[in-house]
Amino acid sequence: MSNADLITISSFHDRSPKFLFRSIPVDNAPSLLNSKELMDTLQVVARSIPDGLRPDKAPSFLNFKELLDNLQVVARPAFRQLLISTSDQRSPTCIIADGIMSFVAIEVAKELGIPVITFRTYSASCTWTNFHLSKLIEIGEVPFPDGNLDKYITCIPGYENILRSRDLPSICRVEKPDDSLLKFLMEETSTMTRASALILNTFHELEAPVISRLNSIFTKIYTVGPLHALHKSTVEKLVRELMDSNKREKIMKSTDEFARLANDSVKQGGSSFINLEKLIEDIRSMSP
Repeated sequence: MSNADLITISSFHDRSPKFLFRSIPVDNAPSLLNSKELMDTLQVVARSIPDGLRPDKAPSFLNFKELLDNLQVVARPAFRQLLISTSDQRSPTCIIADGIMSFVAIEVAKELGIPVITFRTYSASCTWTNFHLSKLIEIGEVPFPDGNLDKYITCIPGYENILRSRDLPSICRVEKPDDSLLKFLMEETSTMTRASALILNTFHELEAPVISRLNSIFTKIYTVGPLHALHKSTVEKLVRELMDSNKREKIMKSTDEFARLANDSVKQGGSSFINLEKLIEDIRSMSP
C-alpha cells in the first residue's frame, strides 16, 4: 500500500479527498492508474504526466540519465499545466512529492502557491548523509581516492569515525566528482529544503539523534514508518544460516528488539501512528 493510499484511507473516509499528486513519471506504469476498484474505493483521482521517453522504452537504471534530461524539459511544464487544468474542479491544497523529483514539483507548486511536503522512502541517516555529499567531495572523501572502502568518514556530524566509505550510498562510488547523477542527487537534496515538511519511512525510536539533526533543516518532520510489514521469520532464517551459534543469540535479540520497536511505532499511540495523524491534520488544515 502506498503512502497516498494510507493517508486517503485514514483521513478522508468521511469526505471526498482533494487531489493528491505524486510527482513521478507514470506513462510507463499504467497499472498505477488502471485499478478502478481501488480508485473508486478510495475516491482518488489519478492523473499522469509524460516522462519524455518513447512509449516502447521503459525507464531503467541504464537510461536513467536520459530520463532525467527528458523530465527536465517535459515534466515540469506538463505538471504545471495539470495543476492549472484542475483549478476549475478541485484545486490541490497540498502536494506530496517524491524527494528525488523535487525539481518537477517544488518549483511549480511555489509558483502556484501550493504547499509541498517532500517524501523520502529511505532512512533519516541516508537523508542526512545526502545533505553532506558536497562536503565529502570538497574534502576529497568522495570519490574514494585510494579505493579503500573501510576508511572512516570524518565530515558528517554525528557519524564521524562511524560511517565507512562502503556505508555511503552506492552513487558515491563514481570515478569523477562531477558525475552527472551525483550532481543531480545533490541538487535534488538541496531543492528538498524548500518544501514545507519532510516525510520519512522510519520511526523515531530508531533514529532519534539524526532526526533531531534534520530538524535544523526542516521545521516539520513526519516519521511514519516502517511502511512495510517486517517478516520476522525471513530475518530469523537468514540470521540462523549466516551466523555461528555465538553471534546468533546476540543478533537474534537485536532483531527481536528492532521488530518490537517497529511494530510498536505503528500501533495506536505509537510514534509513527501519532506522526501520521499529525500529518493528516496538517494536510486538512491546508484545505480552505
